[in-house]
Amino acid sequence: MRCAPCILLIALLTGVSLAGCSTAVYNTDYTYRPRPLEVPMAVGDQTQVRALATIVGLRNETDAAPAAIDVRLRLDNVTDQPARFDPAALALFDAAIKQFDPPTVAPAGVQTIAPGQSATIEAAFPLPGSGLYTNRGFDLDGLNLRWTVTVGSQSLSHSATFLRKPDETLYRPYPYYWGDPFYDPWIPYRHYRRH
Repeated sequence: MRCAPCILLIALLTGVSLAGCSTAVYNTDYTYRPRPLEVPMAVGDQTQVRALATIVGLRNETDAAPAAIDVRLRLDNVTDQPARFDPAALALFDAAIKQFDPPTVAPAGVQTIAPGQSATIEAAFPLPGSGLYTNRGFDLDGLNLRWTVTVGSQSLSHSATFLRKPDETLYRPYPYYWGDPFYDPWIPYRHYRRH
């Protein structure tokens, strides 16, 4: 006959280990900076639209959806005219300037932003293929988001560049060696370019 405290301890440990098995929505190896990036969209010295752009993250693939890079773009119309955002002009490029397939955008369709108002656009750029993200034909060390907003008869096209942020737990400015007192052979050395 087992004692009650032992059974309780086993049940607690099993519950804790099962609770830790949940899958993360975003891959933490692919985080990008700056976050967010403010982009004043101006004609001459006069700002027409203020944009905030961010790479939300690289969403892991599931049975229901493929992997995707999620992007959020907020547009503030600071003029006295309506502004138009057409999601067909939204594009994402990798560090090798390879364009991603067109995104799924929410809200869908052309957005009209009234004077003094804002709109937030969520876009998911699919990452085709399966397996490791490094083997899918894209250089994910940097991303460039491009978009166009029309104010009156003026089309304002801008872009924002985001760089992959290294994982601080693995980042080392120089390689460690066997003689180094902090050398850990189980953590692989990764080299990241400094910008």
